[in-house]
Amino acid sequence: MQTGRVLIVDDELPIRTLLARMITGWGYGVRHVGSAVEALEVMAAEPADILLCDVSMPEHDGLWLAEQVHARWPSTATSTEPPLNFNSRRDIAHEHRAR
Repeated sequence: MQTGRVLIVDDELPIRTLLARMITGWGYGVRHVGSAVEALEVMAAEPADILLCDVSMPEHDGLWLAEQVHARWPSTATSTEPPLNFNSRRDIAHEHRAR
């Protein structure tokens, strides 16, 4: 049973893959994309409960993306990395409830 949907946005595939594996293991449904533009397309089709995004990306940075998502999907919790440092499923759940 999935706990919620997480969208990971990072221009570095190895980081996206690692985060996706870890978060999937905690019971979340995960999608990952490599840019802010792709993230907005995914959100328009199927909004995520939680958005995890890299701060430093080409074209649009993670802060810009977090602002866009918050304006269009205010119920989606957003977190930028770094300082993303989730050590357990409980940390992700806390982030989700905090929004």
